[in-house]
Amino acid sequence: MKAFFRAIFTITAFSVLTKLLSFLLKIFLSRKVGAEYIGMIQVASSICMIFITLSTSGLNLIISKSTSENAERKIESKTFSLITACIMIALMVAGICTSFVLIFSSQIKSVTQDKVFTLLLYMLPCLFSVSISSALTGYFWGKKKYLANSFSDFFEQFLKSIFCLVLVSVSTDDFNGAVFAVVSMSIACFISTILNIILYKSMGGKFAMPHKKDFSYLIKKSLPITAVRFINSFTHPLIAIIVPLKLESIGFSSSKALSMFGIFQGMTLPLIFMPMMIIGAVSTVLIPDIVAYYTKKFIPKCQNIINLNISVALFVTCLILPLFTALGEPIGIFLFDNTESGMYLIKSAWIMIPVAINSISSSILNVLNKEKKSSINFVLGTITLIFAIIILPDYIDILSIPYGLGISMIVSSLLNIKVIKKDLNFSFNILKPLTTFLLFGIPTYFFTSLLYSVMNNYFTVFYSLIVSGGLGAMFFLTLCYVFKIVDISVVMGYKEILQN
Repeated sequence: MKAFFRAIFTITAFSVLTKLLSFLLKIFLSRKVGAEYIGMIQVASSICMIFITLSTSGLNLIISKSTSENAERKIESKTFSLITACIMIALMVAGICTSFVLIFSSQIKSVTQDKVFTLLLYMLPCLFSVSISSALTGYFWGKKKYLANSFSDFFEQFLKSIFCLVLVSVSTDDFNGAVFAVVSMSIACFISTILNIILYKSMGGKFAMPHKKDFSYLIKKSLPITAVRFINSFTHPLIAIIVPLKLESIGFSSSKALSMFGIFQGMTLPLIFMPMMIIGAVSTVLIPDIVAYYTKKFIPKCQNIINLNISVALFVTCLILPLFTALGEPIGIFLFDNTESGMYLIKSAWIMIPVAINSISSSILNVLNKEKKSSINFVLGTITLIFAIIILPDYIDILSIPYGLGISMIVSSLLNIKVIKKDLNFSFNILKPLTTFLLFGIPTYFFTSLLYSVMNNYFTVFYSLIVSGGLGAMFFLTLCYVFKIVDISVVMGYKEILQN
């Protein structure tokens, strides 16, 4: 039990620190280079993520699963040859992607902008660094070396923040600042890769000569996952192109449209994904256990772990939801000196719930060797998203992104749950706790909102946010305790998993 909670604490602590550094960096950049160049960085990052997805996406998960399975079967030597093959495949794809960018530079510039293309060029070295790191971090997860993986992510973000802080501070103009921010990312990725190699070797890891069947195995297993994530990453630049154009068509200037996109993507969206730090930490610890139990055909234990994962996700998102909706505007003002980001947060916070459920259900399908089903479900959800961002901007402008994302996550989550229920023959515990938590969220919202409005008349925004947000969270937790929801859904869930 102690090891279980220690693992969750380790991952959560480093995840919080890493995300906090990333978040502080976004605040610094938003104030230093402005929303328009933040938008350009987001567009360039979206394109780069397509190439990173193509070169590494599915391979990372397959290495993690194979490491765990081979450890159970006492054939760890097979893992080393798979890791070498994985790195070779990823580096080759990274080289092809880089060549594609250089050959079709004029076409990419015509779709985006010259400045966006320049930023993209400075991001490309990350492809090769991530190609190596991805296989090694997959090995860390499979071996349950959570500290190594978490520290690696934190170290990379720390370096990125330091380099960015120094370089952007001496930049001569906003665009120079944006370029230096991207260069900082490439340098940090390179140094982090060196650290990962050192950690891998210190654990006894080797680079063994791969066999032909290793390449075919990795490609066959990773293709469905890569296809899903490729579609996901491809939608980001698609959104980055379609939404600003749609906003221009309904009367916004090009600069304003790009600024709105930058505000939502660079300021609001990171806040919305904040609960995934905790949910992801719990999921990361539990997923290898699902792999082990599923391999041994211990289906009841798999069912318990899945329901626990869902319960934690619902609890965390429903705790944060009323706080964001009550305090969204002052959060935007305090963090970014921007009221728009806070208003977007108020109207978009609800998508945290379907995003969390979809993330968990997709991971479970991959564990259950249902990658193809997961791919199909994700494609259907993505089609919904594309239709949404084409149609909705005419009615709700930039909010078409979160609403489209929320709807698409609901579609793919429902389809994923249907497949899992059929494969494991059990019922999900979702509707009852979700309804209860949402009902508790209503009085929590009014309590937090009223408390902030009173405190803001006498104290600073920071102090008012901390106190009202903290007491609002305690109010929600008190309701859960009084009605014995926490004991049943969370605490007893942990005990049951760990004892059975």
